[in-house]
Amino acid sequence: MPSSTFAQGGLRVTHPASYAAHQAQPGRRGRSLPGDPSTAGEGDPAAQQLLDALQDKGFTKVDWVELEPAATRELGPKGARRAPRRGKVAIDVDLKGNEDAVVLVEQDGFYTWQLPVRDSSGPGERSRDLGVGPRTAHFEFTVAPARPAAVARADRGLGPGLAIGAVRAFVLRFAAPAVTRAVIKKLEEHVHPGLVRLVGPDPTTWTRVEGSAVALPTDTTPRILLFIHGTFSSTLGGFAALAGQPAGAAFLQAALDSYDAVLGYDHRTLSVDPKVNAAEIATVLKGLGASPASVDIICHSRGGLTTRSLLEEVLPGSGWNGTVDRVVFVAATNAGTHLADAKRWAELVNLYTNLIAAGARAASALGAVPVAVVVGEVVAGLGALVKYLASYAVKEDGVPGLAAMTPDGKFVREINSAQPGQPVAPTPWFVISSNFHVELFGDRHEPAEFPRALVERLKEGAVDQIFKADNDLVVDTSSMSAIDLPGGGGFVLDTLAYGTNPRVYHNNYFSQPETAAALTDWLLTRLD
Repeated sequence: MPSSTFAQGGLRVTHPASYAAHQAQPGRRGRSLPGDPSTAGEGDPAAQQLLDALQDKGFTKVDWVELEPAATRELGPKGARRAPRRGKVAIDVDLKGNEDAVVLVEQDGFYTWQLPVRDSSGPGERSRDLGVGPRTAHFEFTVAPARPAAVARADRGLGPGLAIGAVRAFVLRFAAPAVTRAVIKKLEEHVHPGLVRLVGPDPTTWTRVEGSAVALPTDTTPRILLFIHGTFSSTLGGFAALAGQPAGAAFLQAALDSYDAVLGYDHRTLSVDPKVNAAEIATVLKGLGASPASVDIICHSRGGLTTRSLLEEVLPGSGWNGTVDRVVFVAATNAGTHLADAKRWAELVNLYTNLIAAGARAASALGAVPVAVVVGEVVAGLGALVKYLASYAVKEDGVPGLAAMTPDGKFVREINSAQPGQPVAPTPWFVISSNFHVELFGDRHEPAEFPRALVERLKEGAVDQIFKADNDLVVDTSSMSAIDLPGGGGFVLDTLAYGTNPRVYHNNYFSQPETAAALTDWLLTRLD
């Protein structure tokens, strides 16, 4: 097989004869390359933002390699030109003692992470040794110049399967902490838990709050709206999309006019479980002003478990004399998610990377959201998990924030049993849910921000075969309202169910005008 050695980055690439490999160079003609100033503004609008965010959050872009199908001259036994065959690409990256690396492969806007080939300790048992010296990381993935007549089922998933056509491989180094215990805490140290004050509909005006320093009225009961984000995210990363459409911006402004404070709480979502987050939030609530507050909550995804732990486990018996009244659960993991299983984490990071890219494309078209900042917020958390998968032994208890969302796991079982002092149904709690399915219409597809390669994989059941049930790509639809009992147990007062649709997936609920309308109705209109 041909082999290419590139001077920059200690990079060696071996590829099938059906492909030609090029190290990307500024000014080179061909497909648009992220970071290439000669092609600024061309190609996938999400690629530059995604790669910039990865670099800003602790990855170093070593180089990228473009693999293009070569014109085949191979002839069959009767002289007919033979169709190009699939083959294996191997990339070797020289590393320093404190480094590790991953490869992000892109094919027509569809992204997959390639982890180093496991060493002799075996799959799932690779771990970082203290004092390890310079070494070489080895990566392998399969490519085909054209779609084969039959594609193996394993190649149709969201894992690092078959890449078809022109491919770009981005090699990313990072410093891997030489620790083996609580490593995810070290990798998630970019998160600084604390309050964020929403001072206007424009997300660029949202500011960090020092401690619990929020000015609230003392002569009346202060009213607070609190946003609690989900996995990998932050207040900005999770909720800025509201500002990207008129109905959402109007809701934010109305909330600012109606509540004495609109706040978010940034917190770690991987290195601790939701109950730890809930205890942090309870401490903050106790420090907010002299008068007991009345709090409404909007939570997304894993934020639902944090909210329920706050209400059902932490606040009862805490001595706090405020109240939490209305709660809106948006795509919450009330009964967990099948992607939280440790065996699915590689698929989780692939899926989330593609959803981040899709969200960036959609937000770029709107122009009202600081896309690069929002992408960076989510990539920081995602990158921590990617590093963990690449460098350390993958064990469920190594990432407690994900383990807490395992269906039928200990955390989910306990939160869905009766807790002493917990709220009693009926409660003014609300649920927003979706059962997402892509649509193909000849050359068109929905949603438009998804690349065709992703749509085809989803249409072929790449996610549905994981869940075996309705889902929004990340959370089981039935889980979203499963509070204590399947269907809500009487806790859910009202729902916005998008039903089966090709529009609303896990990361874009807050881009929908219907979501903003429901929030306005439930939190600002129904005041009786």
